[in-house]
This record gives sequence, C-alpha cells and structure tokens, in this order.
Amino acid sequence: MLGTGQEHEIITDAQDWHAFTARRLVGAEFRIAESELMGRSRARAEVAFARQVAMYLAHVVYSLSYADIAEAFGRERTTVAHACALVEDARDDAVLDERLDRVEERLKQLDSLRRNGGVIRPRAARPPAAVPASLRGLSAPGSDPA
Repeated sequence: MLGTGQEHEIITDAQDWHAFTARRLVGAEFRIAESELMGRSRARAEVAFARQVAMYLAHVVYSLSYADIAEAFGRERTTVAHACALVEDARDDAVLDERLDRVEERLKQLDSLRRNGGVIRPRAARPPAAVPASLRGLSAPGSDPA
C-alpha cells in the first residue's frame, strides 16, 4: 500500500504475475503468509499443502508449464508435477473441491481485470426461460388480471 512504508514489487511479466496471484490468493484462503509459501521448509503440512494448491492452480487456471511454475516457486519441475497430482486427487473431497472452485473463479476474475486494464466485462445474459404453454396467460396469485 502506498504510504505505509511497505515496498511493493511491480510485476510486469505475465508468468510472474500469475504465480504471484496464485500464491497471494491461496495464502489468503488458507491463512498462510506468502513468505511461508515461498519458504524452503517442509515442516508444516498445512503450509506444504497450500503451496501445492498454489502450484496446481497456477497450472490449471493459467496453463503455466511445470517448468515455469517451478521457477516462480523456487522448486523443481518434478515437485510441481507431484503437487498437481496430489491436489487433483485431493479434489475428490467435495468441501475442498468447492473451496478450490471459489479460488479458481477469483483467479480468473483477477486475470480478466489484468488483461482488460481493470475493467470487468459482464458475462452475457442468459436467454429468458421458456414459459410452458400451460402457464401462459395465468396471472400471479393475488394480482388483478386487468
């Protein structure tokens, strides 16, 4: 934030931006600092899993290669491949799957904002549902059929 005394890195490369955004959103979702996600430690299972989720989402949402993700996270390509397989298997848990769906959607929205210069483009409206013939011409209960 400006004026807080904190320095912020300006990210110009899309690959770096995608990895950074995945780390930031996953860190917030799992309540783990980005610095821990980037750390070398494997001591805490919840940190390791959140890191694996961030790698997985960078691959799935942004189509980054394992090699690109490995570089962005300071890991080996085989570590990223293992993380992606592990998280994909863990998505059999409906609660985790729903949680990751929400993060995926937020990542896609942020990427859309980045690509569109900060403007969110509304989704196309769905066409109105067809009214069954048996209900056409009926008025709502309590309304005056004038």
